[in-house]
Amino acid sequence: MKKLLALISSFALGVVLLIWVFRTYPISEVFAVFLGMDLLLLLSFVLVSVILMACLAYRWKLILRSQGHEVRFRNLFLYRITGHAVSFITPSAKLGGEAVRAALLRKNGLSFAKGISSVLIDKIIEISSAGIFFCIGVLVVLAMYTLPDETTVLLSSLALVFIGITAFFFYRILNGHGFFLHIFRALRLDRARALQGIEKRIEEFEAMIIKFYRHDHKDFAIAISLTVLSWILMFVEYRIITLMLGLDADIIGLFMIFSFVGGAYLIPVPMALGVLEAAQVSIFSLMGFSAAGGIALAFLIRGRDLLWTVVGFAVLPLYGIRYRKALASTMDGIGRKEREDF
Repeated sequence: MKKLLALISSFALGVVLLIWVFRTYPISEVFAVFLGMDLLLLLSFVLVSVILMACLAYRWKLILRSQGHEVRFRNLFLYRITGHAVSFITPSAKLGGEAVRAALLRKNGLSFAKGISSVLIDKIIEISSAGIFFCIGVLVVLAMYTLPDETTVLLSSLALVFIGITAFFFYRILNGHGFFLHIFRALRLDRARALQGIEKRIEEFEAMIIKFYRHDHKDFAIAISLTVLSWILMFVEYRIITLMLGLDADIIGLFMIFSFVGGAYLIPVPMALGVLEAAQVSIFSLMGFSAAGGIALAFLIRGRDLLWTVVGFAVLPLYGIRYRKALASTMDGIGRKEREDF
């Protein structure tokens, strides 16, 4: 009941934000923006999104290969889409589907510990690179725009906190010490009877994470190269969107737009409902663009993610997994022998 109430509350918050956006900015202005869109640009946007997803799936394949596991690219591509779908509709800040991805790897003979280690390596690379971009974005915003003192302090604090956590993580991992296990013990969670069986699993998958970062130098370098490629594709993706909306955004503007999109999806609201629109209204107004264009951009991003979500949930039954079980596992956290082998 508590989880259900939390889900309803976060969804209600998103609805309130969405209502505020449309009360402030008429929907007719947003539709006017869509009327002049080029169909060829729309198809290009979809194509680049597919290539981007494939690039991320191949990075995951590379990580698994470094651990001695060969999994078909097609499977990993579909698993990643499925994880994306589960994360999108749950208030999990883009993390809920990661446990589902790891559980799906059991279909390929991997234990959950091995699966989750590959997923965490993949997610750490993604989050750390996104965080670096966020910190750069904060510096750019503070240098180019005059913001209220409270906003300046908040953005600066978030950037410093992220830098601190990231530096601490890599310091421990590169020196052969655990990070997640250290936090687990520092919070005294190892003393909780219900969590005693988890400590050994954390130690197992963290050993594989340490191995990747300390010893698999070639694979790590290729993974970083694929990450850079994915960010280039993301720039292309957002450049196409701004062209569709008739906006002439430079590289700094594009950077700020997709940084705010990423930030919106980290807020624990299903589908970033209302949050995505409010974030884009804010950044578009700050850059002197039409607020209606910001809402239209949010609709395009949400439409793309909804398309991936439809594909992801269409794939689940192919692996003998029910929607209810996947969502319940995400909300509860995979446990109890990985929900009886998922």
